[in-house]
Amino acid sequence: EKAWERITALDLVQEPGEKFIYTDVGFIVLGKLVERVSGQALNEFARRRIYEPLGMHETGFLPPEDLKPRIAPTQKQAGEWLRGTVHDPRSRELGGVAGHAGLFSTADDLALYAQMLIDGGRRGDVQLFKSETIALMNTPHETTGGLRGLGWDKKSVYSSNRGDLMSSQALGHGGFTGTSIWIDPPQELFVIFLSSRLHPGGKGSVNDLAGRIGTVAAAALLEQ
Repeated sequence: EKAWERITALDLVQEPGEKFIYTDVGFIVLGKLVERVSGQALNEFARRRIYEPLGMHETGFLPPEDLKPRIAPTQKQAGEWLRGTVHDPRSRELGGVAGHAGLFSTADDLALYAQMLIDGGRRGDVQLFKSETIALMNTPHETTGGLRGLGWDKKSVYSSNRGDLMSSQALGHGGFTGTSIWIDPPQELFVIFLSSRLHPGGKGSVNDLAGRIGTVAAAALLEQ
């Protein structure tokens, strides 16, 4: 409750639409809005409405004990390795379920999600998102930091993990601990990069490496 008191007491740093500033706060609030509107905890809502319909059986917040041995550790906290516990301190203070951090997954599960977006929001007989929603996600918005989509990066100052040969319709995002996903519907291409860049000493950079892999993957399609 104290965390939410502080979050809701934050003042605007900039008027909306004036300047692009990367922040997690909007997504923390978005997660709370999902809970208020749906009447379900965010992790339950996401499991029932997204992960289970897509067959993403190893994706979710607060992973069970039997999955933790397969989860890459990040850093030590109070002498113990964070393994299966969210690295982000704000998410930890919010119980490990928050709109900006705390989700665990696998490359196989993320591939199902990426293919669903390529297929216009559908997987088999399941229509997860309307085609209009997919189009809205992928509509580019010019900002002071480059092009952004709705909830996604397009081609901005944070896009070094994107690669050089993806189309203008590509969308993606990176994660603080060393992860990224980029999806390019016209090329029917997605590139998933999962690493633990913070292990063991809290330092490391993988964005350029992820971007080079994305370039190699797109170049392989162009050569066909």
